[in-house]
Amino acid sequence: MRIEPGMVAPYPPAMGSGGCDRVRRLIEHATLDGCLSRAEDEAIVAAMVASLPVAADTCGLYRALQERVWQAELTLES
Repeated sequence: MRIEPGMVAPYPPAMGSGGCDRVRRLIEHATLDGCLSRAEDEAIVAAMVASLPVAADTCGLYRALQERVWQAELTLES
């Protein structure tokens, strides 16, 4: 499948806002202490892919979480 800028997905997101809200709550809870454990990260990813396809909003939340780790706003624990 060829993907072009501005293309619209051929199907609606399966998770809808409910899945996005769940992932948002998991991220908020996991990052309250300023640290993100591997187990918390895996739980967030599992919630994202629980119902495929993953919504773009949900991917954006995870991307923002990654950026917080890269910018040292959060500590990634082993």
